[in-house]
Amino acid sequence: MKATEIRSSLYDGSKFLEALEAVEKELRGGVEGQERSELFALGAWCFYRLKKYAEAFDFANQAGSFVWARECLMYLAAYAPGYKNDETLIALCAELGDTVNSCNAIIIRARDADSTIASSDVLARVIRHQGTDVSTANLWHNGARFFLALGEKGGSDSEQHFHHAKILIGGALARYGDGDMNVHHRAAANHWKSKILEKIGRHGDAIEAARESERLWSRQRELDPKNPAHVEKQTGAAQWLKKLLTAVVLLATVAIRYATTLAQYVCSLAA
Repeated sequence: MKATEIRSSLYDGSKFLEALEAVEKELRGGVEGQERSELFALGAWCFYRLKKYAEAFDFANQAGSFVWARECLMYLAAYAPGYKNDETLIALCAELGDTVNSCNAIIIRARDADSTIASSDVLARVIRHQGTDVSTANLWHNGARFFLALGEKGGSDSEQHFHHAKILIGGALARYGDGDMNVHHRAAANHWKSKILEKIGRHGDAIEAARESERLWSRQRELDPKNPAHVEKQTGAAQWLKKLLTAVVLLATVAIRYATTLAQYVCSLAA
């Protein structure tokens, strides 16, 4: 099976373990040239999605100058524990140009407290990319998470940061599609949408988004049952939903008690 076929039939459907098995089978067959580079690049991304970063780094380097492999190295430098490196990241972004993926990697890294990357151009890096593809959706998704984190730091600009986060996560979800399209991306995006809505006091909408996140992680487990990361994600989504529901019940209880006390006080005045 060709690398392009493995990517379209397995990887793009979030079946990362199956895709990796197919890649390794083809590589054992002694394939050479461009196809070998494409297989190593695809394998690198499978390992990346499975959080096996050392293997992803090794495969990406074996792919040589193949762009998708260089992008995997860029994302490792932006995100992966043990591989985060601003100097390497900026160099790879310069090599690859002002692409959606380069901007995405920069924004992912900019979220970290120890990042040396300036945050002033994050919004501009997002909104200048208006495509409808998954990579652009990921860019908007990560832009939303950046502004959520910025808002959580507090300060006079927090409300504006949360406003930007809400707009960007909406843009991401609009680009991810529906049905069984980009299920794991949509599950994660709905989780962060719920977090954003909770921050701005829209508790009912936050619960709705949290329910959708948990539902989508459950569906992702059905689509890719061999991946243990999806179990962890669904568990986290369920815990967040429970926390939101508990908070709403608590608020309702406090409101009822307050209303009861107020009513009793009014009655005592009238007596």
